[in-house]
Formats: sequence, C-alpha cells, structure tokens
Amino acid sequence: MADPAAKPWTVEQFFEWQSAQTERYELVDGFPVRMMTGARNVHDDIVVNLLAELRGQLRGSGCRPFTGDSSVETLPGQIRRPDVGVDRGRRDPDAFKAALPRLVIMGSAGCRRA
Repeated sequence: MADPAAKPWTVEQFFEWQSAQTERYELVDGFPVRMMTGARNVHDDIVVNLLAELRGQLRGSGCRPFTGDSSVETLPGQIRRPDVGVDRGRRDPDAFKAALPRLVIMGSAGCRRA
C-alpha cells in the first residue's frame, strides 16, 4: 500500500525517473508499479504474430504498431504499457508514449507496487 503522505507523481516525473531504471514500470494512481517479467513463449508468439500482421495491414495508413516498450496514457496521469498498440499520432523519436493511440492490446495483468 502506498504511503498516504506520498504525493502522486506527474507523468513527466514518472518518465524522468523511469528512464534511469533497469526494469519497466507503469504509473497507476500516481505511483510507479513494477511490471511482471518473464512472459511464457506462447505469449511472446502471440505478440510477435500480432505485430507482424499489424505492420503489413497498416503500411501506408499513417498508423504504426508499437510494443510494450512504449506506453499509453489511459487516463490523465495513468501510464500503461500494452503488449501491442497502434499509434496514429505524429512520431516523436524522443517521446515515451503513443501520441494518438488507436488500438491497445494487453495480456493478463500482474504487477506490484515499487
């Protein structure tokens, strides 16, 4: 449980902190939550197949697929990392999140507070 005296982080604070971490985190209710690691091979097969299919289907559309290394802001101040997503927004090579997400695919959730 989070310390009641702790102040929720902004998205900017979270991304600044996250860039120095070796593990991946999400921002949930203003606090970093470490993500699960070690997906099974079957999960990885599904992600790879989805990315391959989306890449071909989206070619020339202005949309592009992205992986769980990117993120989406699901609610103001809430950062999640889907397994696969589709972004239609302007591409900023230095950004950490999708500019205009159009599709988000997430597997089973399982994370714990940092």
